Amino acid sequence: MAKKTFKSKVTAERKELADFEIFDETFYIKPAVPTSFYIDLMATLAEMQETKNSTAFVRELKPFFNKALVAESAKRFAKILDSEDKIIDIETLMEIFDYIISETANRPTNGSDK
Repeated sequence: MAKKTFKSKVTAERKELADFEIFDETFYIKPAVPTSFYIDLMATLAEMQETKNSTAFVRELKPFFNKALVAESAKRFAKILDSEDKIIDIETLMEIFDYIISETANRPTNGSDK
């Protein structure tokens, strides 16, 4: 019987946390996000493309930031999202989203063969 062994390019063992800054505050990103969360997110994105309705995706943004950011950073970022004084425009919010995705899911980290 044939057998193939796979090795993930993403690990939760990255030594340094990635971060980003907005409104003079620094937010720290977890080294990795559980794969099941990305599966749900991809299903929501597929549904959005099929139905041309972005409501489901928008609902996933707050839980995404909560799951992807270190707990203390997630709390502070949630306060900014709810703030009437510190408004993040949608384009910037999506840039932050894309950056977090690249840091947690796509970038090879410790143990990578690349």
